[in-house]
Amino acid sequence: MKTKSYFLGFLFLNTFCFSQQTRFLYYVEFKDPSNKPQAAIGENRQLKTLSFNNQKLEVVQYEEAFSDFSSQKLKNTSLIEFKTERDYNDFIATHQTGIVKSEKIDIRNENISLLKPDIENKIFPQFKKTPPLVYAYTPNDYYLVPDPIGHTHLDLINAREAWDYSKGDGVIVGVSDDGFRLTHREFQNKISTLPGQIVGNNLHGTAVTGLAGSNTDNNFGGSSIGFNNKLLVTDRMGYGSWNWLKQMSQNGARIINMSWLSSCSFLQSEQDAINEIYSNGTVLVAAAGNASCGSTYAQVFPASYKNVIAVSGVGHLNDLNSATTTNVKDVHYTNYAIQLNRLQNNEDVDIVAPAYDMLGLPYPDCDDCLGMAWIGTSLAAPLVSGTLSLLFSSNNCLSPVEAETILKLTSANIDHLPPNQIFAGLLGAGRLDAGKANKMAWQMNSQNGGEIIIEDKKFNRWDFELLNAPEFIRIRNESFTQNANVNFKAKKGITLDTDTFLEPGPGKSHFLYVENTNICSAFAPSVSKSDNDKVSKKNNEISKTSPSANNDISVYPIPAKDVLFIKTDKEFKKGIIKILDLNQRQILQTNVTSSNNTISIDVSSLVKGMYFIDITLDSAHYNKKIVKE
Repeated sequence: MKTKSYFLGFLFLNTFCFSQQTRFLYYVEFKDPSNKPQAAIGENRQLKTLSFNNQKLEVVQYEEAFSDFSSQKLKNTSLIEFKTERDYNDFIATHQTGIVKSEKIDIRNENISLLKPDIENKIFPQFKKTPPLVYAYTPNDYYLVPDPIGHTHLDLINAREAWDYSKGDGVIVGVSDDGFRLTHREFQNKISTLPGQIVGNNLHGTAVTGLAGSNTDNNFGGSSIGFNNKLLVTDRMGYGSWNWLKQMSQNGARIINMSWLSSCSFLQSEQDAINEIYSNGTVLVAAAGNASCGSTYAQVFPASYKNVIAVSGVGHLNDLNSATTTNVKDVHYTNYAIQLNRLQNNEDVDIVAPAYDMLGLPYPDCDDCLGMAWIGTSLAAPLVSGTLSLLFSSNNCLSPVEAETILKLTSANIDHLPPNQIFAGLLGAGRLDAGKANKMAWQMNSQNGGEIIIEDKKFNRWDFELLNAPEFIRIRNESFTQNANVNFKAKKGITLDTDTFLEPGPGKSHFLYVENTNICSAFAPSVSKSDNDKVSKKNNEISKTSPSANNDISVYPIPAKDVLFIKTDKEFKKGIIKILDLNQRQILQTNVTSSNNTISIDVSSLVKGMYFIDITLDSAHYNKKIVKE
């Protein structure tokens, strides 16, 4: 098979490309919802005529930006772009009795930076290298792109280990961006738009969406962390797009990816909108920026808002001790030899993910075009969004704060690396580890169980919550101090091992408790189905065997290293134990004739990953998932 390949480099890819002309954009909150401005197309078709209190004013833009929200405060708020600062000042002064407040949208002159293509219309054959037998499952398109940068971003975040637990089935990732090639081969049967919306076609949105969840294991292109998730897209982005994001949440988006900038300063109206979407159970993920808003240290919104996971970037290809100083694994610098940095680093960053040189992404020129993206936190954010879809498919009961907690607890430490030490505390909790994160989410599912390990991290901020209780929690070589809040629950026990340090600062608290109950933060929005996609209602299908039957036996430890034990209080004469891989192929079978209530199975020969264990004891039949470590 052959396909066209385009190489395109882009930087942060902010929302808009502006000239140096200053824009006068404001959110204006009115007192009386029944007395708000009315807008009509003006004599100049590029402008709108605003009618308010028997006065008229030409404006560039007027939108009811929050009409879909339940908050009356937001419903009373409109987006207005004035022609001049004087127009704004006169409008506020004239109508001050009818206005609660106004907020300026600080977009400055953020430009899209596009590099010219290095190679055009290059034809390359797709082929597969033979990978080492390490993982239980490797998609058939993992090595198809003939260059390591087609998959090393997935290697770094341990994608294949994550897929051993789940593949995102039934979870919808919303993507707000500038346009999408909906008919691309990598999006067949998995992408949809908001009901009734027609979207444009563009590079940035197509590439970002491909990273969040393009078709995987389809013998074409490259693999995507989101694997089997579903994609819901809108080409409304940036300031004024909040109604469309709210509609995404209402239409079933468990995660919304925002690889764009809405403002360089805090806006309470946007924070209120985010809070309402978050309270609906949707996790919002945003690109942290590329030297945006004047500096790599500057706040960039929406990434810097509360209840948004802000994602910055690191490299994923070259080893730190190699001669190459660009795209270095876990290094934040664009080129650390000359201390060149184009990615945001500040205290609002929550986590980092690969953000450099990715090949094999869907490209918008044709339905089988693949391309390359050079650099941007726009690329890192969808890797986190796709990972979150795996977590929710492993455990549909996770709350948004639990999902973020898992990402941070399982992230890889990178502050200690010499090139990163100057950024210590400014790169979030660490680098995304999808494998460890999805393992923890899976173990917290009440049908799976096991002991989760929290280790080797030092936190002095953020809220951590695990109430969707695992059986056991073990904390070792870990500290939660100063501004860190902790609220952990386990069903059977919590163990504090060596070098565990819990010292909350003023006004903060740490709660660790054991209670044999399970809290499920199920996501159940009112869903309107679009014409070209149907939303699956089964987000967390673990086993077709009824829970009551499975409660007759226990399988432990999970994960297992060398020996797996099966314990039952039921007497039996004959038993058959089968272990199958995720494709239902039998790997191992053991016949049991003894009625001992504990059966041991040697699993040392299995490669690490997830398996099904099929147990038949006389006429009783059980089916569970297990994990080989």
